[in-house]
Amino acid sequence: IEKNEEFMDSAKTPLPVARRDGFEGLDYYFPVQELRYRAPLVTAASTQTVSLTKRKGESVTYTRKGTVSFKHDGRVHTLAVFGPAPGEKDYLWLPFYDVTNGKTSYPGGRYLDLELAAEGMVEVDFNRAHNPLCAYNPDGFNCTLPPEENRLPFAVEAGEKLLGGAH
Repeated sequence: IEKNEEFMDSAKTPLPVARRDGFEGLDYYFPVQELRYRAPLVTAASTQTVSLTKRKGESVTYTRKGTVSFKHDGRVHTLAVFGPAPGEKDYLWLPFYDVTNGKTSYPGGRYLDLELAAEGMVEVDFNRAHNPLCAYNPDGFNCTLPPEENRLPFAVEAGEKLLGGAH
């Protein structure tokens, strides 16, 4: 509800002017309990910076914070977790691709924002997966693409779907 209200507010929306008329709200998959995982953040042995590619070709520096692993359909999947470049406000971010990209979700992948609990665990809840802002306004935003290592071989039918007509 909050995100839809923000998208409808002309001062806050990432939508270009041409897409604001007729905007009725974002589309989501129905929540799926089986796509929620609680996993330890296995931190990187040392602070490692990596360059990730942006949609328009430039690169941006992030800190590799570690990995999270979870079991889905009998297979263990491990994804890299990133944070800001040194000196910026800290956060945990998990960009990923899955089989829905380009079909029912944004072709350039989706994002999860993570919070580290006191015991070193994170909740990887794909029901909270969201599109990058360039999914709504490709001319106004140049989003970071997930690394290839964060490509899941199954459809994550949870979280935010592709907004009609946005590519």
